[in-house]
Amino acid sequence: MPNNVSGNLNAPTIMLAEKAADIILGNQKAPPRPDVAVYEPENWETTQRRHERDIRIPTAQLSSGLAPIGQRQYQPLLSKLQRPELVRAQGFIGGQWVEAAGSKHFTVEGESCDGTGSCSCGEHGGRRHARCDHCSRLGSARMEEDHYPVRAKLLRQWAAAITANCEDLAIIGSVECGKPLAEAKWEVEFAVGVIEYFAHEVVRSSGFLISPSDPSQKILVTKEPVGVCGIVSPWNFPYAILGLSLGPPLAAGCTVVVKPAGETPLSMLALATLAEEVGVPPGVINVVTAPRERSEEVGRVLTSRTEVRKLTFAGSTQVGKWLMGQSSNTLKHLSLYLGGNAAFIVFEDADLEKAVDGLIKSKFSNTGQACIASNRIFVHSSVYDSFAAKVVARVERLKMGPPLEEGVQLGPLIGPSAVEKVSALVEDAVNHGAKVLLGGKTSGLGKNFYEATVLADVDETMRVSREEIFGPVVPLFVFSSEEVVARANDTAAGLAGYLYTRDVARIFRVAGELECGMVAVNSELVTHVRAPFGGIMESGIGREGSSEGLQAYQETKMVCLGGLRVTLGPVPMNSRRRLSGRMKPVVNLLHTARCSGDEFMIQ
Repeated sequence: MPNNVSGNLNAPTIMLAEKAADIILGNQKAPPRPDVAVYEPENWETTQRRHERDIRIPTAQLSSGLAPIGQRQYQPLLSKLQRPELVRAQGFIGGQWVEAAGSKHFTVEGESCDGTGSCSCGEHGGRRHARCDHCSRLGSARMEEDHYPVRAKLLRQWAAAITANCEDLAIIGSVECGKPLAEAKWEVEFAVGVIEYFAHEVVRSSGFLISPSDPSQKILVTKEPVGVCGIVSPWNFPYAILGLSLGPPLAAGCTVVVKPAGETPLSMLALATLAEEVGVPPGVINVVTAPRERSEEVGRVLTSRTEVRKLTFAGSTQVGKWLMGQSSNTLKHLSLYLGGNAAFIVFEDADLEKAVDGLIKSKFSNTGQACIASNRIFVHSSVYDSFAAKVVARVERLKMGPPLEEGVQLGPLIGPSAVEKVSALVEDAVNHGAKVLLGGKTSGLGKNFYEATVLADVDETMRVSREEIFGPVVPLFVFSSEEVVARANDTAAGLAGYLYTRDVARIFRVAGELECGMVAVNSELVTHVRAPFGGIMESGIGREGSSEGLQAYQETKMVCLGGLRVTLGPVPMNSRRRLSGRMKPVVNLLHTARCSGDEFMIQ
């Protein structure tokens, strides 16, 4: 058998299929799983020996860890980690670390500012994604066999493993996308909270019983997993978005094929490493990496494969529309979390100190590179000058620098193109009459740094009003009445909105009139583990988080039981005890619905 995966895709795939089938059909004992959510990392050499023993793919195609080329590039990053083995550069398919076809790799630049993040990662094309879909489908059978307590236990174990490695994961995330280390740690903790929440939520998720008009019938409504889910994740919040995108499908019993952003693949590969260590079955989580240039090729595979029943994407509105069109031929379930243009409204009776604090937090998270970031700041004319002065004073104190440096609050933008876009938006605003109160230019700290900027006298003729900034720029608009609501709604995006006021009647009135999926009142928080996350209009389709997030990965099935005859009169308790475990809940439901007996028979 050739060592190059691209030379013979079928043989490794068949071998993986045989392996999964043996486990599913009971011909081979399934890998043991811990009974409690206690995390103990496995010895790495043992893991590699297990790979070579259990999987009949030639060992030349399996990975020993880092990319075979440019390994020295990893050393600055590895030296900062307690567990360097979390940094992987290969695809994770069917429970195996598989080298890219032809050992082809792409560069992950990283934004650590000291060369820490410069490394390479395996470049997997469309054929590898197709193989991944097949392995994920095999994993679906195993996940559907596992009852929800087993899935919940696995999720808790995975969350425990992520918590135990929080420091290392935060460093990897910070190095990849350039966000300050403190924010990266928060993001890891948020992902843990999401995964733990869905470990509990799946236990509460259940079907229900309907009593139709015909007394001889009962209708059972059940929830089943959608199946294989394709997940395309963004670079700006690699852990938080992956937590929201992975927790619900795994809890529901689905399997996933994840294509992380080309800018931040190492974060997802580290999560996959921990999932493998805690015993997540092969084929349940599959990860294939590719650079941005091959995103369209990967997207076509995920949208065209019939094995993939659902597609989840977080990113730009333009790409979301394209994926939606591509998915029409197979009528996939879609969850799309797209761009925003959030309005931040400060009324005349607002607590200005709290409003400024909320603006700083909602605007400068990840250096403004967030879809829920405040994009248009509307301030009442009576407090406009005072508010602007307070904002400038606060923004001046924000520390910008390398993301791993202690105390840094603003890091670099994701790349030169991001800097060019922000510069163009600021230049356009100034050309149309805006005043620069602070910043307005690139920083001398490095090529991807842009100074925190405050613009005054901004209006709707400027591009910053119509486009998502995705950078550290605060454009201040002025308003004088509640006509500001119409101005806030004058956008195709509808993700988030913020308002500050002490008037309770106004709170309910304006919050109800704002056309967006999430509204924060006197707060910068629009994301919560237990709350639905998502937008309307061109900001997306569907919700992540909360019970809605779990339902998005479930199919509803109706089962009509006919020919039932309920016998009136009490039935001894010992008769109930003799019922099988699966039938007892059905009998109890029938008894409750009839309120007159608990013995039934099918004619």
